[in-house]
Amino acid sequence: MKVYYWSPFTSNIATIQAVLRSAESLSSFGSKFDPYLINSFGEWNKISRKTKHTNIIDLTKISITKFLNNKGFFSSRAIIIITFFYCFFKLKRLLDKDKPEFIIIHLITSLPLVLLLLFNFQTKFILRISGYPKLNFWRKILWKLVSNKISLVTSPSNSTLQYLVNEKIFTENKIKVLYDPVFKIREIPKLKKNNDFKFDDNYKYLISIGRFTKQKNFQYLIKEFSSISKKYSDYKLILIGDGELREKLVKLIIKFDLREKVIMTGYKENVFEYLAKSEAFIMTSYWEDPGFVLIESAIANVNIISTNCPNGPKDFFENNENMGFKLATFNEGDLLKTFEKFIKSSEIKKNQNKINSKIYAKNYSYYHHFKRLNALLNDLN
Repeated sequence: MKVYYWSPFTSNIATIQAVLRSAESLSSFGSKFDPYLINSFGEWNKISRKTKHTNIIDLTKISITKFLNNKGFFSSRAIIIITFFYCFFKLKRLLDKDKPEFIIIHLITSLPLVLLLLFNFQTKFILRISGYPKLNFWRKILWKLVSNKISLVTSPSNSTLQYLVNEKIFTENKIKVLYDPVFKIREIPKLKKNNDFKFDDNYKYLISIGRFTKQKNFQYLIKEFSSISKKYSDYKLILIGDGELREKLVKLIIKFDLREKVIMTGYKENVFEYLAKSEAFIMTSYWEDPGFVLIESAIANVNIISTNCPNGPKDFFENNENMGFKLATFNEGDLLKTFEKFIKSSEIKKNQNKINSKIYAKNYSYYHHFKRLNALLNDLN
């Protein structure tokens, strides 16, 4: 069975890796599936060529990624418009010609959904929700118009599923939870051993990972770590990532005189090597769904300090409160209080938290994702 993935992008965000991993899980564990990534304008050229398990279909031989600048609100909206008109008839011709059994759509979903609204296809359309969906007026209208033609809607968490049910756009029986694939269990030990960073044995390390954007709320983390550092001088903070707020974060680090205490590594493909030697992972996001680094931290057997934000972390703590240390609010001093709760906890409690979170994280393995997606696709046939 041919399964096509539509997920055009201009920056390497975490959900793109989830799309690639989903395709890899089908090809690795399911001999009857033939997954393909649709390369809309050259965006998959570098990423997909790295894996031997993923096929790629080029809508065009011309790559236009170098002309697309994804910085700022208007630039990102311009990319959506360009992609829509550039790929509209190319995608229609591809579906008419190849007639794949399924197409899983994610990012710039307006294009395939408008095609679905205007034309009939033999292919079953699956809408993959990632992250907390922002249902503006136009998106609601479009989703409602095509709701009868959509075969399946997958949600990354139970909380998002409930949100979609409450919105009453799709019938409840069409919405199913499908956890994103985050890791291959057999590769974790090997990933932990590779380390290009020299840890100083005189210090303990806290770690936070993510794009430097407003959503991740790194400004709050740095301000609060300033208080932690003054009281607990034997701790350093590692920030892994990059993004539009990098310069602002650097200025904040200088302002609080944390240049010797906060380490910015830039983007790292393998974060397990850093997690393995850290005392705790800290997440201060306003929202996450599911929060891939939360899952990576759990499977790496690291203590977790996190906000109880929608929707991934919320599901995480609702599953079992004894999986980490919950940051209730973003008030000044709250992270320090939560951190002190962590360091004053017994080793027995910390270890039990790590065991509980690791059990939960196994829902996000490649194989678990394959089993669930395989069952959902079989139900549609």
